[in-house]
Amino acid sequence: MATTRRQFLGQMGGSGVGLLGLRSAVAAPVGEAGRPPNILFLFSDDQRWDALGCMGNPVIQTPNLDALAREGVLFRNSFVTTSICAPNRACVLSGQYVRRHGIDDFFKTFSDAALQETYPALLRAKGYYTGFIGKWGIGDSIGATARGAAIFDYWGGASHQTNFWHERTCRYVTHDGVHDKTDNTCTCPPDARGRAGPHVRTGKANMEDPVHLTTDIIPAKVQGFLSQRDPQKPFCLSVFFKSPHGPLDFDP
Repeated sequence: MATTRRQFLGQMGGSGVGLLGLRSAVAAPVGEAGRPPNILFLFSDDQRWDALGCMGNPVIQTPNLDALAREGVLFRNSFVTTSICAPNRACVLSGQYVRRHGIDDFFKTFSDAALQETYPALLRAKGYYTGFIGKWGIGDSIGATARGAAIFDYWGGASHQTNFWHERTCRYVTHDGVHDKTDNTCTCPPDARGRAGPHVRTGKANMEDPVHLTTDIIPAKVQGFLSQRDPQKPFCLSVFFKSPHGPLDFDP
C-alpha cells in the first residue's frame, strides 16, 4: 500500500527515519526509549548535479558534501523539475510540484494554510523543536519572510541573496554594500536570541565594520540553535546555505 507524505511524517514522530540524523553528542541514539531522531537538513543553493566531487567533477572541491554522500545514500537517478531557486525551495519545503504549490517565480509565497503543510510545520506539530538558518528566499516581502519564520521555534534566516553578514550590527548586506532593502532578519546575540521570531533591521550597512561571507557565520548560528533548543524534544534544523548561488563574491 502506498504511503502518503503526511503519513510518512506522522510516522516520524515515533520512528527512526530522518533526513540526516546527527551522529554526535547532541543526537539521540536510534532506539533510545522510542525517541525520534534529531534531523539536520542541509541545502545548497542553485547547485548543478555535477558541481560536486562525489559526482566526478575534476575541478570543484566539495569534501564535506562528498563525505555525506560517501557515508550516507547518494541518489544518482533523481531529478529537479524546477531549477529556479525560489520555486525549488518551495518544492523541498512542501514536497509538492510547482503546479500544485503554485510558487513559480520570486514573488509568490506560501499561504498560511500551505505553510502548515511544510515538513518543518508538520514535524513541529509532532513534537519536534524546529529551526531555520540561512536563506529563506520564498516571497519578496517582509511579510512573507515573517510568516515563514513563524512556523519555526528558532529563526536564523533572511529573505534574499545574503552574501555577507555585518559583524557589529548583525545585519545581512548585499554584494554592493547596501543593506538588502529593509526586510532582512537576524537572531544574533545580544539583542536577538532566536525565540521571538524575526528581528527587522532597516537602513544602510556601515561597511567600515567587519563583514564576513554568510557561509562562515552559519556554524555560530547552529551553535546558537543547539544552545537554545529544548533538550526534552527531538529537533529538526534546516540549514539553507546561500552558496553557491550567484553573484559569486570573494571573502572580504
